[in-house]
Amino acid sequence: MSTTTESISTNLSLPLVPANVIDQSLTISPPQYAGKQLIETIQTWVEKQGRHWPPELTSEVLAKNLITVYLPYWVIQVNGSGHWTASVGVDRKVPERCGTCNGKGVYTPVWANSEQRCDRCGGSGQDLVNKTFWGSQSGIVSAEVGGDVAENFDTDILKLRGKRDFSAPESRLEQTNANLYQIIRPLKTNAASSQGVAEATLKKNLADKAGTTAGKLGDYVKDLDIAYVQIDQFKARIWLYPLIIGYYSHDDEPTLLVQVDGITGEVYGEAPRGVKDKRQRDAIMYGLIALVVIAIIVVVILARPQ
Repeated sequence: MSTTTESISTNLSLPLVPANVIDQSLTISPPQYAGKQLIETIQTWVEKQGRHWPPELTSEVLAKNLITVYLPYWVIQVNGSGHWTASVGVDRKVPERCGTCNGKGVYTPVWANSEQRCDRCGGSGQDLVNKTFWGSQSGIVSAEVGGDVAENFDTDILKLRGKRDFSAPESRLEQTNANLYQIIRPLKTNAASSQGVAEATLKKNLADKAGTTAGKLGDYVKDLDIAYVQIDQFKARIWLYPLIIGYYSHDDEPTLLVQVDGITGEVYGEAPRGVKDKRQRDAIMYGLIALVVIAIIVVVILARPQ
């Protein structure tokens, strides 16, 4: 697969490729934020940044170098089965020698001079205590997964913030137009290569169902394992999710990251170093003030006549 790297302006580089490198049908969700609406969304975020945010860093400045790229996600449909094993614990009450009276049924309290019946065991010399008994359990479990979403890109490339809206509407992207869309370089580009992702997705769902089944057999479950996973049927497609990304410059920092989720409008902006330092100083100051207030309250309480 050939790849290209496109620079956002001259500073921030991303491994971008045209969407037509993917040799299968695609779906795409168009960005819901652009133009004036995008500026207003960033402005709302700027207004929440507090008193240390430089006034020259307006929403227009932050939006100047933004471009829209797409994140490739697998959408997996798979069903199959697997064999599970687990240790299942059951709580039971078992009799043990009473620790208070040492099994005698009577004891002498430290405040008394004579023996009396043990209140803990009622004079029986034995106390019922909880003990967990562990045993091995196993079985066959099946699961059907419809529409699970998994990343098909290197998550270390982007400092993604927030959560994507995986319920966003999507439409089919024709291959004849796919070259018009820039996407983060996908790890895999065809449905056949997604079988490992499908198996991992199925295994996770099998483990969830096996955990529920095992949980009904006792009070605790540990060392749950799924083996011999059998895929009966699976389908996979790639869904392109919009991310608006870029950078802004401030003082001697040329590449401060800006991201806007193209569906939810959630904004993440990297604060300049000077702003971070001032916020840290504020946090320390507020912490010291809180300690002083607590100390004064403690002194006042202790000074009250008893």
